[in-house]
Amino acid sequence: MISCRNIVVAAAFAALAATGSVAKAEDVTLTVWSHEADEPAKVALREQAARNLEAKHPGLTVKITWYEKDGLNSALRTALPSGQGPDVFYVEPDQVEYITNGLIAPLDDLVNWNNIYDWARAVWTHDGKTWALPEEAYTDELYYNKDMLAKLGAKLPDNAQFSQADFLELVKKARAADITPIAAGVGDRPYPGAYVLAEALLRKLGTDDYGKLLHGQLSFEDPRVVGVFKWVKELVDAGAYPKNFMTLKLGESHHYFYQKPGALTFPMGSFYSGRAFVPVDQGGQAADFPLGIMQFPAMDGAACNECKTVAVGASFAVNAASKHK
Repeated sequence: MISCRNIVVAAAFAALAATGSVAKAEDVTLTVWSHEADEPAKVALREQAARNLEAKHPGLTVKITWYEKDGLNSALRTALPSGQGPDVFYVEPDQVEYITNGLIAPLDDLVNWNNIYDWARAVWTHDGKTWALPEEAYTDELYYNKDMLAKLGAKLPDNAQFSQADFLELVKKARAADITPIAAGVGDRPYPGAYVLAEALLRKLGTDDYGKLLHGQLSFEDPRVVGVFKWVKELVDAGAYPKNFMTLKLGESHHYFYQKPGALTFPMGSFYSGRAFVPVDQGGQAADFPLGIMQFPAMDGAACNECKTVAVGASFAVNAASKHK
C-alpha cells in the first residue's frame, strides 16, 4: 500500500509567480477559481497559501472565487473557450478535455517537480508534458459505525476485512434490522456509486489486470469481472443502498452516515475528514461518534485482497489564455 501525504497547495498558485514577469510586477492580480467552497479546512488552507504568496511577492494579489463542483465546471465551460476565465483553476485528472482543447498551459518549466512524487506528476503527464499541479492524493476507505456493527452482533475479523459472502450477509442483517447498510448517493457526483464495485474489481483482478480493464485492454466479459458485478448486484438486491440513492448528494450522504438517519458503512475517499471533522453545527460528526475503518471486502479467488486505491484528486491548472503566464 502506498503511503501519501498532502502536497503544499501554495505551489499551485506559485506556478504563475515563478515567471519573471509576475514575480517583478507591481499591482498584479492573479485570479483563482476553486472547488470545495463547503469545506472550511480546504478554504482556510488555500486562502492562507494565497496570503503567503502575496507576502513573498509584494504587489501581487491572489483573488480566489469559491464554487461547488457543478458551478465551477459550468463557469469554466462558458469562460475558457472564449479566452476568458481565471488565471488558475481547480481541475481533476479525468478532465483531459482541457488538454485536448488547448485550454491549459504546460507547467514543466514553472514548477520545481523535485517536490512532487513522480507517480503524482505522471497522472498529469500527457504527450510528454505536464499539465496541472496535483495538490493532494487520497485513498478509498470504508468507514463504519462501531456501535451499529456491535448491535448487529457482527465481529470484524482481526484483519478488518470481511469475506464477500460475510459482507453480503452483513448487508442482509442490517437491512432486516432497518439499518441502511451502505450510505451512498449519486445525486451530484457519479463516483460514490462506484466505490464498492471498483474496490472489488481491484482486489479480484490485481493491479495489472485492473489497469487493463480501465484502459480497454481487458474485456468486461472476463469471468472474474462478471463475477464481481454479480456480487454487487446481490448487494443491491439485498437493499444495500438508500432508497434515495439516485438523488442523495455527496454532502447529504455524509450526514446520512453520521447524523440522521444513520448507516452501517460509508465508502468514501480519505477526504471524508473535510466534511466530517468540523463542528456539528456546521454539518460535522459528533465528537463521540463511534467511527471505525474496515477494509473493503475480500473477494473469493482474488489476485490482491490487500490492494487499495490511492489517487490524485484536487489539482490546479494555468489558463492558456492567462496574460500572466
